[in-house]
Formats: sequence, C-alpha cells, structure tokens
Amino acid sequence: MPTDTTGSRTPTMHRRGHRKSRNGCVECKRRHVKCDETHPTCIQCNTAQLRCMYASGWNSGPSQSSASPRAPTEFKRPFFSLSAPYLMQEILALSALHLSVLYPAQREFYHHQASGLQTRALTIFNNSHLEVNAENCIPIAIFSSLLAMHSLCDVVSGPNDDFSNFLNSFIHSLDLHRGIRVITSHSWRILGQSELRHVPEAGEALNRTDNLVGKECDELRALLSSADIGHASMTACETAIGHLQRTFDMERLSDGRDNTFAIWPVLVPTEYMDLVMKRSPEALVVLAYFAVVLHSHRREWFIREGGRYLIGSISRHLGSYWDNWMAWPNSVLGSSNPSQLPRSLPQSPLPAG
Repeated sequence: MPTDTTGSRTPTMHRRGHRKSRNGCVECKRRHVKCDETHPTCIQCNTAQLRCMYASGWNSGPSQSSASPRAPTEFKRPFFSLSAPYLMQEILALSALHLSVLYPAQREFYHHQASGLQTRALTIFNNSHLEVNAENCIPIAIFSSLLAMHSLCDVVSGPNDDFSNFLNSFIHSLDLHRGIRVITSHSWRILGQSELRHVPEAGEALNRTDNLVGKECDELRALLSSADIGHASMTACETAIGHLQRTFDMERLSDGRDNTFAIWPVLVPTEYMDLVMKRSPEALVVLAYFAVVLHSHRREWFIREGGRYLIGSISRHLGSYWDNWMAWPNSVLGSSNPSQLPRSLPQSPLPAG
C-alpha cells in the first residue's frame, strides 16, 4: 500500500468492476458512450436524434450465444415514444402544459416550455416525411390525439379577452389537428386491427348522423330552418349539428367517461369552419352548443372552465338579438344573462374532486 510523505498509509482506490457489453448500438460505440441497448432505438440515440442501428440485429443480451433473438414487436408496445421522437417531445410538451395548470404561479415558465417542446415535436414530425404503415401508424395516432388535447387546452385555458383572437386560435388548433388526421385516416384499417381500434370505431360512430335519439339540438334545428342564409351555409350548419347531436348521444351512453367529443371538431365540414371564421352568427351558435359538451368535461385539467368561457364570449359577441338562439347553452350554465358569464378564465388550481 502506498505511503504519503508523513509515513502514513493512504488507501488505494480500486476501480469498481462492471460487466462490459459488446452489444451496444453502432452510434453509441462510435461516440464512446454507454448504450442501454433498448430496441429498436436506445435512449442515447433517441435523445441525440440519431438513427439507432445494431450490428447484431435484435439481440440485446450480454453475448450472442447466451441471448435469444427477440422480435421487434416485443419492444414496440412499451416504447412507442422511444421509437418516435416526435411523440416523445409531444408527451413532454403536454406534461409541461399540465404543470402550467397545476402551478399557476409558474404558469408562464411551464407554458413557454410546453410551446417550445410542441414546436420541436411538429418540426421532427414534418421533417420525417413519414409514410404511414403498420410500423408507425399507432405512434402517429397517439401523437394526433395528444396534439389535439394540447391545442384545445392552449385555446381554452386563456386568459384571452379578445374574442376575435380567441376564435382565430381555436380554428388554428382545429386546422392543426385536421392536418395530422389526414395522414392517420389512411391507416384506419391498420388501426382497426391494433390496440387502438376504439379510435376508428369512435370516429365511424360519430360520423353517422342517422338514428339520432337525443333532443339537445332539436330547438337549434328549428331555429336554423327559418334562418335567412344560403343553401351551402345551411347544409354546412346542418351537417355540423348532426355530428354534434351524435356527440351528445355518445356522451350520454358513456356517461361522459369517453372523450369522444374531441372528434367533433374534426368531423365538421370545412365549409362550417369557414362560416365560423367569418363570424357567421348561426355557426357561432352551433359552436356554443358544442361548448356545452366541453362544459360537461370541466373537471378535465385541459378543459376546466373553457366551455363556460366560450359560451359567454359568443353570447356577448352576438348581443341580445340572438338571446333566443343562445337560451339553452346559457341555461345549462345556470345563467340567462351573458353579462354574468366570465370574460376571462380564472387562473386557479384544479378543482377538487
């Protein structure tokens, strides 16, 4: 044992032994970093946005002789986000957005982080130029769903006292989700045979406007039938109302447990969204009826008082002339006076219970 200048012995520091693996990916070996050997993409490569490749195929054991090959599908289910960097970034973005709701005092910080992560997620997705197939359709479908949730929360979580800006943001969020859904719609058949088969099933159910049983939209239909609008506008609003009544029906059947309401904005025709953009009163009233569905999910962290805020904003924008059209949405909120409805969303923690 070595000694110092005073003659006392100093302890010898031994390196801690470890088992060296020779089965790391090519990139980790090239960069001389420890590989965790996760398949199909290791964490190091996923973090650095590198293409992960293994020289010895799917084998991830300590040696080629002692480990048996594993099929890629054994790893994909728990590691969707690891194999799809855009999905990982959106999960992180949504987590930051959730923190902005949980901690109002740090809202700006977390909201800034959420926006940056979402931008990165969309950039990675757009630059990937993905062709939807059986390998990536599930990550893309999950990404689409989370993106819709994020966009909806961004719009309804306020504060936004400018109704025009609010509507523009709302429509932009729908356009964003509709663009992603154009891609996933080509893989409906594949999704129908996967763990996410309930997604196309719900979409097909909402897309049907026959056999409607609810009465929530009956008065709105009656008012619309006597409205002085063109045939194309009438058809667009009627189609949106049909999908909306189907949404009410499915919400009732599931007792509000399923978030099928999120599909309605995607199913409505483009012509209807154009009417909303032009601030067509009839189209705005239809949107207020949809806000009733949002209000029923106000305990969801990404909605909160968004439905109430939307109804109040539309009521004030339209004025007293349209009170008869807005009577039912306002009555659901327990107020027939639009001036009593919130002008901005409260910045407070989540409601208990």
